[in-house]
Amino acid sequence: MRTALALAATVLSLLVTGSAQAEDETGLSGRLHDTLEAFRDRYDLPGATAAFVLPDGTVASVATGLADVEAGRAMIGWTT
Repeated sequence: MRTALALAATVLSLLVTGSAQAEDETGLSGRLHDTLEAFRDRYDLPGATAAFVLPDGTVASVATGLADVEAGRAMIGWTT
């Protein structure tokens, strides 16, 4: 499982890195969210977050699922 997670994280980082220059923050956030959601579903994770930095220095993150399953509290992403 740990190897699969490391591989998935590497693939996600390459996906984001290769696409960042050609897409704006909104488009990239949407694609990353969809990819992260599929990853979360595949590995049956309650929640997940990922972040990226664009060439202009914009930093953004996306989140999916739950941070606290018992309380039903959602994961939260942020943008600067």
